[in-house]
Amino acid sequence: MAVDRAPYINYNELNSMPLTNGEGAEIPIFIGPTSNNVSSISRTNIVACKNIGEVEDIIGNTGNLYHNIKAFFKENNARIINGEVNVAVPYIYVFDLGSNSTIDDFRKALKESKVKRDATCITIVGDTSTTTATALKWTELTVDSTNVTETMDANGSPLEESTTSSVTKLYELDNYGDIKFSPLYLATLPGATKSVIDSVLGGAKVTANQKKAFDNAYTGNNTNLQITFANVIKNELKDEAKHGLLRIAYMGVEKQTTSETFEQYVQRIANLTSATSYPRIGFVEMYNMDDLGLTTARICSTEYYIEPGYAEYLSVERTSYTHFPERTPEERDALFNAGLIFNEYDYTLPEITPRICLAVSSAWGVTEPADMDDRVNDALIHTRRNVDRQIRELFKVIAPQLKRNETSVNLLQLRTELNICLEGEVDLGRIQEYNIEVEEVTYNPYCLKISGTIIPVNSTLAIEFENYVGAPYAIATDYI
Repeated sequence: MAVDRAPYINYNELNSMPLTNGEGAEIPIFIGPTSNNVSSISRTNIVACKNIGEVEDIIGNTGNLYHNIKAFFKENNARIINGEVNVAVPYIYVFDLGSNSTIDDFRKALKESKVKRDATCITIVGDTSTTTATALKWTELTVDSTNVTETMDANGSPLEESTTSSVTKLYELDNYGDIKFSPLYLATLPGATKSVIDSVLGGAKVTANQKKAFDNAYTGNNTNLQITFANVIKNELKDEAKHGLLRIAYMGVEKQTTSETFEQYVQRIANLTSATSYPRIGFVEMYNMDDLGLTTARICSTEYYIEPGYAEYLSVERTSYTHFPERTPEERDALFNAGLIFNEYDYTLPEITPRICLAVSSAWGVTEPADMDDRVNDALIHTRRNVDRQIRELFKVIAPQLKRNETSVNLLQLRTELNICLEGEVDLGRIQEYNIEVEEVTYNPYCLKISGTIIPVNSTLAIEFENYVGAPYAIATDYI
């Protein structure tokens, strides 16, 4: 036996949370409103955090942004404890919007966050619940004829130029303390409408036109407003991609409500994804308040060439199977085809484990079965992440050519380095094949054109298993 000492206890103090190197991880930046007082949206609001304690020091310990980041670190830290140090995220960025939540605030935050070039994942956190159904209780006040500045027309829509009119009636919302708007909902509204909402919720008296604007916003279709917001994010990401910054954004969507059937829920998701339909936007079902942060952690800690639904969650309970809903195969298919990222307990394996069903982008969503063949090649998140990673590495090779002499030697070296970069990925089994061409543009002697094709590896999404049960060809007594 190897024991050569009397019974003893030997204790060594270890680092309770070792730093990760993040070689296979993706760095996220969380953007969302809080109750903090933030005077302006600027890059100085972005702070790197290595743990939840540092996050609390910045944004406090309440609100959706905090709870989703907390869920992120809980899952990420579980991977570190499990020994997955290489792919665990070493730090995140937090962009505190404070009470700023107009559509321009979110757009500006996205623009400002571009200075963090290492952050390729954007998680946009807001209150994804619909506006409250509390009835509005207005009091009509008769006043002497008063000249007021109208910012709304008779339909409650913002005027391009304000006008002066005379009014004899004003309106006051009696129960303004009970009325709440989702920050994500507010972000989709014009600044003038949000100004009216702020005035009313502050107890101010408003004109009939402003009252109409408030009523319209309060009873508006939340799905349509979220579509507006998502398309704003989409356009920003498309513009970034043109300039070499490749990022994917994840947003939460409200789970099935008690007032809608499952079919209505699926249709709501399909409306959202089909109206957005972009491979760099993923919609995550918010079955729990913090599912967006949890799912982001699972995606960010997955190597770029692997489907994020392959590995299980480590921070989610796996005994009572209640953290995520149990759905029928038909319900899973419907949500999957609608283009929703949702979590579940995977019953296809010998051990039931909590996982992402499949990381799909909004481009995966289809409304009719006939449309499935028209899904773009990069509709799956793991495909888009893989190709993006290859392009970033190629950028590192391409960039030094800017301002360099366009000689045959330099061009040959550039082509060789590009091929070496991708050939290594083929050898490692991370992409299937590629083709890169480097050519001078004949009509512009100062322009170099680099084009090609990158084909990532597949992930197995279906297995057809067949087995034939043969008839016994002998009886046992034949062998006695």
